[in-house]
Amino acid sequence: MDQPVAVAAADTLVGSLCREIWDLRSRAGQVQFALQRCQHPGLGQRLQCELQTLACRRLELQRLADRLSCGQGQRRERSLAVALLAELCRRPLVCA
Repeated sequence: MDQPVAVAAADTLVGSLCREIWDLRSRAGQVQFALQRCQHPGLGQRLQCELQTLACRRLELQRLADRLSCGQGQRRERSLAVALLAELCRRPLVCA
């Protein structure tokens, strides 16, 4: 049975957002690794700024995931996808 276009588009949106948070976490790990080895003050500041920008984007995605999870009448599969997105957004970008 085919899904309505609106549901399929929403699932694609949630999937894209999950990939984005995964990419943010990956990039944050790379930046953190570079920061630990950085010896140039200017580069260190730029890396720190990038890490802060990534953290801000994670918070934006977390707020979006929270709004999506508050939607009414969601199908179970879509609810699970939104729950996964919310969980991924709640996790810190870089582990200590």
